[in-house]
Amino acid sequence: MIFRFVTLPIGWMAAQFATTAPVAGAEQFADEFSGSSKEWEFAPPSMWSVKGGSLHAEVTKGSDTRALAKTKSVADVLIETELRFAADSPRQNFGFVFRADDDEHRLILRYYDHPKALELLSFHGSAWKRLGERSASINVTPGDWHTMKLAAVGSTVVAKLWPSGQAEPGWQFHARVETLHAGRAGLVVHDAGKFEFRKFTLSTEAPALRELQQQLEAERLAMLKKLRSSLRLAVAPRAFPEDGGKTRVIEVVPFAQADRYPLAGRLTWTVNGKTVRQRQVTIGDYERQALLVELPEPVRAVRVDVTLSTADGLELKNTAILEPAALKPWRHYVKQSIETLIEHGRDDYGPKKTPLIMAVLDTTTLRSPREPERLDAIVRLEGRIHRRAERGSNLWYDQGLINAMRHLSELTGEAKYARAADDYIRHFLANCNKPRDGRYGYHTGLPAWGSHIYWDCYEERPAGDQNGSGPHEILVFRANWQNMSGLAPKEVRRIADGVWEHHIVDEKTGQHNRHDDGRVGCDFAFSGGSFLLLFATMSKVTGESHYLDKAKTVADWHWKNRNRTTNLPADCPGPNGRYDGSHTFTTVSGPHAMSLLEAYRVTGDDYFRQIANTYIKSYDKFGWDEEAKTYHAMLELAGKPVPDREKGGGYGAYAPYGHVNVWRTTFYSYEFTLSAAQSAILAYELSGKGRDKRDPELLAIAKRWASVVEGAMPAHTGRRWKKELENSMPRSRETGGAYAEDYGRAISFFVHLHRATGQKHHLDLANRLAEDAVCKLYHNGLFKGHAAKPYYETTNGVGLLLYALLELDSHDEPLKGAL
Repeated sequence: MIFRFVTLPIGWMAAQFATTAPVAGAEQFADEFSGSSKEWEFAPPSMWSVKGGSLHAEVTKGSDTRALAKTKSVADVLIETELRFAADSPRQNFGFVFRADDDEHRLILRYYDHPKALELLSFHGSAWKRLGERSASINVTPGDWHTMKLAAVGSTVVAKLWPSGQAEPGWQFHARVETLHAGRAGLVVHDAGKFEFRKFTLSTEAPALRELQQQLEAERLAMLKKLRSSLRLAVAPRAFPEDGGKTRVIEVVPFAQADRYPLAGRLTWTVNGKTVRQRQVTIGDYERQALLVELPEPVRAVRVDVTLSTADGLELKNTAILEPAALKPWRHYVKQSIETLIEHGRDDYGPKKTPLIMAVLDTTTLRSPREPERLDAIVRLEGRIHRRAERGSNLWYDQGLINAMRHLSELTGEAKYARAADDYIRHFLANCNKPRDGRYGYHTGLPAWGSHIYWDCYEERPAGDQNGSGPHEILVFRANWQNMSGLAPKEVRRIADGVWEHHIVDEKTGQHNRHDDGRVGCDFAFSGGSFLLLFATMSKVTGESHYLDKAKTVADWHWKNRNRTTNLPADCPGPNGRYDGSHTFTTVSGPHAMSLLEAYRVTGDDYFRQIANTYIKSYDKFGWDEEAKTYHAMLELAGKPVPDREKGGGYGAYAPYGHVNVWRTTFYSYEFTLSAAQSAILAYELSGKGRDKRDPELLAIAKRWASVVEGAMPAHTGRRWKKELENSMPRSRETGGAYAEDYGRAISFFVHLHRATGQKHHLDLANRLAEDAVCKLYHNGLFKGHAAKPYYETTNGVGLLLYALLELDSHDEPLKGAL
């Protein structure tokens, strides 16, 4: 019999120790390939053969193939194989397929040759996503035999790979999965390769599997004991009433340490110590791991005391003050949010407390969960869960928050907000960096921030892609390098010099790579913008002209590779052969142009402004659809718009066909409609001193963008990735609304357009968006990233919303520049 665990309540504990459905009887399978291949099913058969006592796979370019053993379906399993690959094998991508069912669901644990690491993929048909983080780098040698082993127990998957004949290492890879059903198992080869396997074994009763099961059960019991002593009760009223203003909901959440932990028992609540209500609750009564208490909307503040009592004598208590709902000045919500982040959002999760601000916070418990519910994360973050920075902090994504904290100090005269921002920056830049030891290709000493890696505050180490050894990649967000340099000049100089050394692959042409491996790679417009702004700022703060030369050299890469007739550059002009190498998007007229404009503002060098203005005007000329009164999202470099069509597969899924989508779902991809609108109004602001000296063509472009954004109001889930988002987060169908970032960018844009035109209508639009954002997102002193989730998330752009609300609160102050 296979050992099974007791099922636990939903939440992080359940994710750690979830169990699979029982499978009758044990299963043992072994093949040393000394005979025929009748015990296997190959897909496709033409690429697999048994000969010379080995199973051979010769896979052609771009093909994926697998061999399934003819066993019954199993869930908890130990699999082992020995393999080698030829010296002339084009790729070295191989591994195991397991839990493969008849509905085309399957898990694949593979060695992936580019990062030289183990990774876990989940497939449903041709759609796939990566689960968890990759292992540290593992070297494999052509022609040598290697042993690969995998164990799957419930929601836990572990694996290892080592040279055959050497001592077996400990588990090198660890991940959790949601695919708990039974399925068949076998071998897989991805992409082109020549492989030879000389044995394959599968067992549901191997000693190593039983040992792992027993270890996980012991860990579960120990954690239960520890968690019981740390259980608390969070009680948080929602900020605004339901049912047309008649009913207010209070969220009641038992939690342990940092994670929600639903409990059955008796729930009791009193209002002002008099009215007593109670009910029995089961785990099934929880909604998103919260109990909901409904009270009439109060006419004056009332005290609500809540108690949750369990059958075994545990009693949890807490109190909330329920005030009548009313909209307050926008600055109130910003101040409350930043004070909540300072008090509850800073790092106290590892061996020592630090001033880092956590990237994810539960807005009811005000704790950063070990592993938040996935919800929209896979869709929003384009299959790359490390971008969420779970359990950690990511200063790159907090640039908007940092600016809001400083601006709040300026407006209120209270230095504590700016001081907290400064402490965050100093600590991060001094302590949160990748190693520089030459062990791995990305160990360049650059900060553990950006879109691949972050700082794990629980373990105080780099985390994310390749277990924290992944690439340095900084995109889109406009970093305040000047302020960071004032706080940490040595660290910022080190970053600038490291970017030049590791990201700029041709120092003459300015060709760059979004990754820090020093090789030719994707030269995205929004990563190039981040680099050139860094160099431009360094020229200002150091007075060293070579940094200005470097900024211009990087700017020149896209500029000199533009179509000279249309002035449209490809987003990715290097030799990648993809559609982003032959088309332009709002990535150029949005984030890239914004970085150029900021470089002009920092240096005063008009070279940057002229390039930005040319991009903005060229996109307007060729992208505007007069008949539809909107912009096209994707243009050929000759200026021809790309019409709408079905979403492609693979990387093609992110091509923005047809007209622009204002309220975007994905974090990056190739569509930045609101950023393009912001760039247009920023370009107008910087085109002269006083309205009569500014460029009217840029204002006309900004007004066209305003008509597009207004036409898409109220904020909602945009058409791209709408189905995927609603499937992953069904509550979004009823809540509506957009991400905090989109609200923030749209509010800021209309505030700046109001300043430029003096038209009250634009200010009214900003206020309408702000009211919608506050009513949908504000909860318990924080803004959620989206109305349908319970989390504050920096990758959802809450910091940008906070800054925009401050701009709206002081909409007549002197121009500060768009976000």
